[in-house]
Amino acid sequence: MRLRRKAIIYGISMVMALTCFAPVTEIAFATDDQQTQTTQPTKAPAAKNGWQGKYYYQKGKVVKGIRKIGKTWYEFDKKSGKLKRKIGDDMDKKAQKYKSKRKWLVLVDKSRHQVRIYKGKKNKWKLMKNARCTVGAKGTRTPSGTFRITRKGRYFNTGSNLRCWYWTGFIGSEYLFHSVLYNRNGSPTRIVNGTLGKNLSHGCIRLSLSNARYLQKKVPGGSKVVIKNKF
Repeated sequence: MRLRRKAIIYGISMVMALTCFAPVTEIAFATDDQQTQTTQPTKAPAAKNGWQGKYYYQKGKVVKGIRKIGKTWYEFDKKSGKLKRKIGDDMDKKAQKYKSKRKWLVLVDKSRHQVRIYKGKKNKWKLMKNARCTVGAKGTRTPSGTFRITRKGRYFNTGSNLRCWYWTGFIGSEYLFHSVLYNRNGSPTRIVNGTLGKNLSHGCIRLSLSNARYLQKKVPGGSKVVIKNKF
């Protein structure tokens, strides 16, 4: 009896053990399946066109080199496509082709009445100043061509009571960059004619007082000056 009783108890124990282990095995396999599904590599979505941080995408690809986006030119790394610098508009882009004996370059666009001052070197010019100007009127036009900075002075007098400040010559002392017209005082305190953005002068290029001073103080002699009707 005792042996039979033990056999029955042993049999019941084995059945219970198998019953208990079966679900555990199923759960383990289910868990493994879930892990396999979640760790499967998924295809990365295609990059959107436009700016993505310091990268620009067109047709799903990173733009490289010098490219125009809208009205602005940018330089991107030729290998990675990462943005290196903002060049600017078409005039700034065209400035990049010029060489100068000094680290400064001056461009004048007569049709747009703009003087732009750059620092750097060929293909690496950085715009330092974009200034509104007045150029020569009909019959006394500002000459077009390639010149260089020559002489400089604090002021000169013109007419009976006029004075122009911070002049910088680009053809000897005949054609100059200088301030708008002031009253002939010991300091530039009263503007007589401050017009900019017109064809009005006798051939010189007029600037605001602060821009005339900046050009005179910053741009050294020998720097290239390029004047065109339009860039």
